[in-house]
Amino acid sequence: MSLVDSIRTCFQKYFDFSGRASRPEFWWFFLCAFLAQAILGALLPGVAFLVLLSPFLAVSARRLHDTGRSAWWLLSYLAAGIGAMVLAAAAFAIAFAGEGPVPEVDSEVAGFATLLGLLLLALAAGAICGLLPLVLCALPGTAGTNRYGSEPSAAEPEPGAPVPAATAPGPEEPGIEKGAEGPRYCAQCGASLTPEANFCPGCGVAV
Repeated sequence: MSLVDSIRTCFQKYFDFSGRASRPEFWWFFLCAFLAQAILGALLPGVAFLVLLSPFLAVSARRLHDTGRSAWWLLSYLAAGIGAMVLAAAAFAIAFAGEGPVPEVDSEVAGFATLLGLLLLALAAGAICGLLPLVLCALPGTAGTNRYGSEPSAAEPEPGAPVPAATAPGPEEPGIEKGAEGPRYCAQCGASLTPEANFCPGCGVAV
């Protein structure tokens, strides 16, 4: 599946969280969403995120289905968001704690070190939760049919794929030429045949 086919498919399945998706379908759209967010995010903050959020979550769910896993793994993104909020709150608290005189009491230093440790822990947890679905989506899909449907390549042809033409009938075997009307002749030897004849009187070919 090409980049254009992936984008077309993901937008056609904007709210479709059922079925399965191949790795090319997911990763091409992930690349598109990443670039769009990086370019349009500076010009239209939040707009690109809102437009791409549903198709990205939908194709991620279908990709997880292809690996035999539930789409509930996408809740890791929510955990990453919570971790980011904790990170922002901790940074805000550290910024305000830095105002005024430098703390000289051991308890204040210990409190600052604890807060910094929680900050780093929230950052690490958010990074792990954010990367976990991507790691699962990178795994190969299950062969054949699983509980979420048939294999993506077998479920439907890729957009733009040529439809196989019907097999043309081969040349007919030599036999008796049969006309709807008029006299009949043997195609093997050319002998004249009567309407009720079952065999050619000249060469014996069956009618």
